[in-house]
Amino acid sequence: MPQIAAEANWTTEFTFVNKSTAPGQARLSLFGDPSGPLSLPLAFPQQPAAPVPLLASSFDRTLAANACLIVDTAGPQTPPVLVGSAQLSATTSVDGFAIFHFIPGDGPPQEAVVPLETRKANSNLLVFDNTDGIALGVALENVSPQTADIAVVIRDDSGTPIGTPGAMIPLAGGGHTSFDLSTRFPVTAGKRGTIEFDTPAGGQISALGIRFTPPNNALTTIPVLANVGTGGGSIAHLATGGGWQITFVLVNTGSNTAEVHLNFFADITGTPLSLPLSFPQSGADSTTTASTVDQTLAAGASLTIRSTGSLSGPATVGSAQLS
Repeated sequence: MPQIAAEANWTTEFTFVNKSTAPGQARLSLFGDPSGPLSLPLAFPQQPAAPVPLLASSFDRTLAANACLIVDTAGPQTPPVLVGSAQLSATTSVDGFAIFHFIPGDGPPQEAVVPLETRKANSNLLVFDNTDGIALGVALENVSPQTADIAVVIRDDSGTPIGTPGAMIPLAGGGHTSFDLSTRFPVTAGKRGTIEFDTPAGGQISALGIRFTPPNNALTTIPVLANVGTGGGSIAHLATGGGWQITFVLVNTGSNTAEVHLNFFADITGTPLSLPLSFPQSGADSTTTASTVDQTLAAGASLTIRSTGSLSGPATVGSAQLS
C-alpha cells in the first residue's frame, strides 16, 4: 500500500480477508518517509478494547479461513502527521485495502481507499488533471529492499513527452515519498496528461494518485494503470444528474494508435443508455447526447469525457463497457 497517514488529523484503517479455505499467517509491516520502520499505535476493534494501543511497526496475526481482520491507527491525534507505506505478506490468499480518513478543522471528514497492490509491473502510470484548480498528489513506494532509481516519463494529453528526459526519483529500500505533482514537476501545472514511473530491473514499486478538487478540496484516490491489456473492460456503476457528475478517463498506454469504444447501459434493463456528454479537452462548452463514444487515441494520449446532466430530478444510473 503506497500511502498511509496517521496522527494529527489523519487516521488509516486496514481491512484484510483470508480468501483461502485454510487458516493463514499474515504480517503487516509499516514503513516511514523517507525510509525505515514506522511505529504507530494500533487498535483492533474486533477484540475487547485494550488499555493502551499496540505500538508497533510490524505485527503478525493468524486469520481463520474466510475471516477478516480490521486494524485502526489509534492514539492521540496530535501533530505531526505521520506518513509512509505498508506491506502485507501472508501464507495464504490474504487480500484487502486501507482507508485513510481526513478530519479537517473547518469541514466534513473525508476518506478514500488505498488498494492493495499485487502487480509486479514494468511501469506504473498515473493520469493527472491539473486544470481548473484541481491538484494531484502522488505517493510512491519502493517495495524492494534495494535502492531504486525510478525513471519518470511525463506526457501531455496528446501523448507528447513534456518532462525532462532521464528524470529519476531515487528511493531507498522500503522507501516512500509523496508530493504535489505540479510542485515537483512544474511542467505539469495547468495541464492534463500522464506520468509514468518505470520499475528498475529486478525491483518492484507501487504508486497511487490522490486528487484534490476545489472548492472544498474533496479528495479521491486515482488508481495506477499497470499491465494494461487490449481487451477493454467494464465499469460497474455510473451516475449523472440529480447532483451527480461522472468523468471517464481513457488512456492509450500502447505504442500505436488505438480505436476506443465506450458504451453506456441502463440500470436493470441493460439497454443502451443515452447520456449528456462533454469533452473538456476540446475547449468547447457544448454538450452532446449519445449512448456510445467512438474515438481514436494516439499512443500515450488520454481522453476525458464528462457527463453532468440536470441538477434537478433523480439521477440516471447504469454501467459502461470499454472495448
